[in-house]
Amino acid sequence: MDPLVGEAFVSVEAKLIARRHGWPQVVFKSDSLVLCNAILLTGLSPFWTIANLIEDIKTRLEEFSEWKIASVPRKCNSMAHLLAGWAARVGVFGFCFPSIILEHI
Repeated sequence: MDPLVGEAFVSVEAKLIARRHGWPQVVFKSDSLVLCNAILLTGLSPFWTIANLIEDIKTRLEEFSEWKIASVPRKCNSMAHLLAGWAARVGVFGFCFPSIILEHI
């Protein structure tokens, strides 16, 4: 999977989780500056591979009373990359119980 598409897909999932928990104020972080800028950009995303996901993200963000998107350095997001690498190696996608993940990372 294209890393940008993966980051956008995970961003959609994070917003769904936050909504299910009923959190009215949220901060989402990503080490993809391209994704953060695409979300903050007014209008359509210039990246056709994630355009539909970006529109979905923007629609879901309207459900929160306050939200922020923050870009973080990749070194601050190392656990997410370890998790993504493990999932790609073993062919896991979607929800996974944390106890299974912790055994392998």
